[in-house]
Amino acid sequence: MIDIKKLKVDDVLIDNNCKKKRTVKYISPNMKYIFVVAENGFPLVIHADYLKNYTKRKKYIWTDWEECMLYFNDPFDRYCDRVIRIKCEARSNGKRVQVRSGALSAMASCNEDCGDKFNFDKGVELAGKRLILKWLSNRLEAEARG
Repeated sequence: MIDIKKLKVDDVLIDNNCKKKRTVKYISPNMKYIFVVAENGFPLVIHADYLKNYTKRKKYIWTDWEECMLYFNDPFDRYCDRVIRIKCEARSNGKRVQVRSGALSAMASCNEDCGDKFNFDKGVELAGKRLILKWLSNRLEAEARG
């Protein structure tokens, strides 16, 4: 059950029955009710007794960017023995991992509802592969243009 005293404005509540999100916009001074805005923009009033039907969405905080390197064999090399290195940066928030290199970026996320456990290294590996695909796609387009 959510304690109304621990709620703050802009906290996101999720209805346990229909999984809809509601954003807290006002908490009454007597702590008896709150005003929320639903996903569709309609305002709602929720009495403190009905907060048992809601869960508070977890807030994720991003870490600082860490440098990393991606290595893969160049598919444009005739013998595929040339290794390409891409210097990139990675960060996470406990649910998602972002990898970026120059103008390209890619992301991998953990689906906790399906039982996934967050693993930073696995996320960097997956997001890194997505970044490599984007890099190769850009290179292929450049090769095709001449």
